[in-house]
Amino acid sequence: MADVLLDVRSGTADWVLIRMTGLLPRHRAVPVSALREVAGALQVAASRRRLLGSPPVRPGRSLTTTEELILSGYWREV
Repeated sequence: MADVLLDVRSGTADWVLIRMTGLLPRHRAVPVSALREVAGALQVAASRRRLLGSPPVRPGRSLTTTEELILSGYWREV
């Protein structure tokens, strides 16, 4: 987990930023609802393929409303 993204209005943690490793590190935002605790560690309840297929996000900044709508649509099935 690289970061936690909070809702500006409510202050609740809605998204977790995940750093994907590989040739080119990429960051993905995953909804908190897609996390599960296993043996004291957080895991994403999705395949690597599903993670890589999600829209990339840039670390170090807030999500725009448009980005959040796109991400919400992508992760609605989880």
